[in-house]
Amino acid sequence: MSSLQLSIEPRDNGQEDKSKNGEQVVTVFDLATEIEQSLKTAIKDIQANDKEFKQQYELIEKKLKDLEK
Repeated sequence: MSSLQLSIEPRDNGQEDKSKNGEQVVTVFDLATEIEQSLKTAIKDIQANDKEFKQQYELIEKKLKDLEK
């Protein structure tokens, strides 16, 4: 999870400065980007696990078929 502190504050004159009084200000865009990256990582992990599971399943299935012979 993020260690960023949440604070909702209006931007002054469109400035992109994200620090105020030594604290980091997090925008909705920052949160959305972080969530998107976390979801992409989770999807990659799930796909890798799914591939590994499928390989293990096929190996077990093959061994069971060999035992039936």
